[in-house]
Amino acid sequence: MTMRQELALKTRENLIEAAKKVISKKGFRETSIQDITEEAGVAKGTFYTYFKTKEEIIGELVSKKHIKYEDELLNKPLKDKIEYFNKELMKQIQSCGVEICRQWIVNNLKPVELDKIGYDSECIRMLLKSSIENGELKKDTPIEELVGFIINTIYGMMLNWCMTDKKYDPQEHLKTTTEFILIAIKPYMKGEK
Repeated sequence: MTMRQELALKTRENLIEAAKKVISKKGFRETSIQDITEEAGVAKGTFYTYFKTKEEIIGELVSKKHIKYEDELLNKPLKDKIEYFNKELMKQIQSCGVEICRQWIVNNLKPVELDKIGYDSECIRMLLKSSIENGELKKDTPIEELVGFIINTIYGMMLNWCMTDKKYDPQEHLKTTTEFILIAIKPYMKGEK
């Protein structure tokens, strides 16, 4: 990478961090592109070199928040996999801040950016399939129905957090949520009827 490319990458990252900081303080609507560029210490036109709109920068902030899996996770019991996914997703959502999360939800009512819900669904699908492969779940487990149920449950926690202005803390409900998800999955566990 050339020095110029490194500088461009650094400027872009600086704009993203500045947007996160300003939006978290002022809210999305009240934040102007001028506010972001002032916080970043660059000219207003620099913003448009990297982003078309404020909405696009929200997609960037959230798209960086993907759950990372180690291969050994796939060999763990399903309960551990679900607990890990819930905990990591809620941690990532909360680390963005409620204002950014709210705007991300608005942006995704008509998705035009990266498909985060598709990515998260694929992660859950992978976790369930690995549990079929290791013999913990029955081969006829309705994966797609369970993926939908789990996504709806987890994203419902995120929505509650946003709608209650952080009074509902997803971290406090992780254990119960995981238990409800496991109850839904129980009929498909080997040895269960």
